[in-house]
This record gives sequence, structure tokens and C-alpha cells, in this order.
Amino acid sequence: MWGTGGRLKANAPVAGDDVARKTEVDAEATARADADAAHAALTDAHGSTVTPTANAIVRWASGGRLRAEAPIYEIDVTNKAYVDAEATARAGADADHAALTNPHGATTTPTASRIAMWGTGGRLKASAPSAGDDVARKTEVDAVIPSGTLMLFVQTAAPTGWTKVTTHNNKALRVVSGTAGSGGSVGFTTAFHAARTVSVGNTTLTVDQMPAHPHGGVMRQGTTTSENGRAVANGLTVTVNVDTDSAGGGQSHGHSASVALDVLYVDVIIARKD
Repeated sequence: MWGTGGRLKANAPVAGDDVARKTEVDAEATARADADAAHAALTDAHGSTVTPTANAIVRWASGGRLRAEAPIYEIDVTNKAYVDAEATARAGADADHAALTNPHGATTTPTASRIAMWGTGGRLKASAPSAGDDVARKTEVDAVIPSGTLMLFVQTAAPTGWTKVTTHNNKALRVVSGTAGSGGSVGFTTAFHAARTVSVGNTTLTVDQMPAHPHGGVMRQGTTTSENGRAVANGLTVTVNVDTDSAGGGQSHGHSASVALDVLYVDVIIARKD
């Protein structure tokens, strides 16, 4: 039964599975503390050593360094001497490799399954393309616009790869469905001068082209005189044909006119593909 303060009392334990009292626990703790302190103070606890020794515990050497033998297997810990030797050997190999003009069998000639290498002038060569995603060479690019092709450019100088054609100058363009060519005799700026005075061709008017209009005249019949087409004949009725006096020379006439032909334009050049 629990005693005062909720404590449970027991006799000194004898068997290993007997309940231990505070007295036994305190005594054991004091004894173990002294042993642990002595163990911790050892420099070679459990036979540890700074020298790489099989089946011995490793101990830090001076300067907090850990020693190891040269590795044999891939999973072995290595040492500085081995790393330095390997680095020196690799540095020489890397320098030799970098100095190669054809490392790993690289070549300037297009060869399947080989590393490509820059050729003379820093150019890279390739075989003629076959698939749509193959690299195109200069030959294929140039063939898109064949050599000798003529094109218009809205610029003063021909672009790279083209030569400016100066055969034609100050001329207009005419679109034809037949054979291409050239012609005419009047320059563009002359034909389309800002202001021009022109002459209309002479025309001779016909009777039908004249406006309707009357004429006065004088009729003579013997000694009887008629004014303005009226005859006086003492009560007699006289039937006559009346001819009026004519005027005019029947010559043609012209008209003058002016027109503004200051046409808007854009200058272009003709260039030939090299």
C-alpha cells in the first residue's frame, strides 16, 4: 500500500528482477559517474589509434586530422597524397586533350556519328540536306534565289550578294503578261513635269456641229427691191430663192489647255543576284 507522500517502500533487492530502491540507484549512479569520467579522459579509449589499423577504432590525430591508407577499392576512403597524385596526372591529360586539334576523333569532313569540328576560317561543313530539319548549306540558301535574278529594292545601294544595275534610269515600270522588255523615249520626270501646257488638235466644224442661227440678206428681182426677205411687186406674188451673203473662211481652229502632272513616286533600284 502507498505510504506517506504516495511513496512505495521495498526491501533491498537480491534478484536481478527485484525492484531497486533509491538507495541502490544512487549508489550505482555514483560509481558509474567516476568510471565514465575516467573513460572519457582516456586518449586511446577502447584501443583507438591515429594510425590506420585494421579492426581498431579511428582516433583524430594532431590538428584534428584523420589518417587513412591509399585506397584499393572504389568505396575506400582516400588520402591527400592519392588525391594530389591523381589531380596532377589528370591535369596533364586534360591539357593534352585540350590541345588536340581533333579530340575524340572530331573531323571537319561531314561524317556520321563523329564530332563536327570547325574548318578553315571558322566554317562548319555539312552534307546536302535530305530531311526537312537538316541543316541547310550556303548552296541550298543561294539556290532559293538563283544567280542572275533581277529584283527591285527600295534603297540606294544593292544588298550584300547583289549588284546594282544602272542600265535603266528615270523610267517608269509597266506590268506585262508577255515578254519583258523596255521602250519609250521620254524620261519619267520629263513626261510628268509639274505643270505642262498642251495643244489640242485642230478641228473643222461641220454644219451639224454649228448651233442653229438666222441670217439677214438682200434679194434683187429686176428693179424691185426686197428688204429683209420681203418682196414689193405692186400686188404681184413673186416666188424667189434668196441667197444671203457668206462670211468666214472655213478654216480649222485649236484650243489651249494646261494640266498638273506632279505625280507622287517612290525611287527604287534594280539589282542582280550575284
